[in-house]
Amino acid sequence: MSTGLGPGRSTVTSNAELDLDQVTTSSTTYRRDPAAGSLSERISERSYLGDNGGTRYESSSTARVNALDQLHETRHEAPPATSSG
Repeated sequence: MSTGLGPGRSTVTSNAELDLDQVTTSSTTYRRDPAAGSLSERISERSYLGDNGGTRYESSSTARVNALDQLHETRHEAPPATSSG
């Protein structure tokens, strides 16, 4: 390559670094609306009483099925601008 000065005689060198990586971010959020209440509910109670010798049994359980809101979000970010050196 010859280098010269003057009109029509110039040489330009440029270096560019390209970052073509695309970034994808995904998230899922679950929320319960307290005002919505339960979809179903089961409550159990048991109790046994004994006599003077004392047999005693107590039990209690609660099961609720609640509705959840689901929000799924996906973001695609473009590659950053090119840098030159």
